[in-house]
Amino acid sequence: MLKLNLGCGQDYKKGFINIDNDKSIKADQYINLHNKFPFKNNSVDHILAQDILEHFTKEDATIFLQECHRVMSNGSEIRMRVPNIYQIWKQFKNNPKVLMLFLYGNTQKTGIFGAHKYAYTMDMLEEILKLSGFT
Repeated sequence: MLKLNLGCGQDYKKGFINIDNDKSIKADQYINLHNKFPFKNNSVDHILAQDILEHFTKEDATIFLQECHRVMSNGSEIRMRVPNIYQIWKQFKNNPKVLMLFLYGNTQKTGIFGAHKYAYTMDMLEEILKLSGFT
């Protein structure tokens, strides 16, 4: 059973192949997720992609998700977490510094990779997943 933790950051998970682009953190493989994944078609049983999609442009996110779909076997699962743009605004509209951090990300440690490039609502996330081949 092949399980991937894509863009693992500081969240190294036992039982997963932990993948990140940043070589200063602990990961099993260092891969630029803007490129084709080094896994065969239909070879992955589970993908975890937490707090990563917002770091891609909408167009690059579609390509990323198409790669996820390509490597996933039938009946496999992708689990994703993205910031909820509505909740962020509601919770932090009176605290501009925190609001900006959640909206635009933090580039202090990871440079451009820490920047947020797009935000999602549930409908938008469903739409991009369908465009990428998911049901």
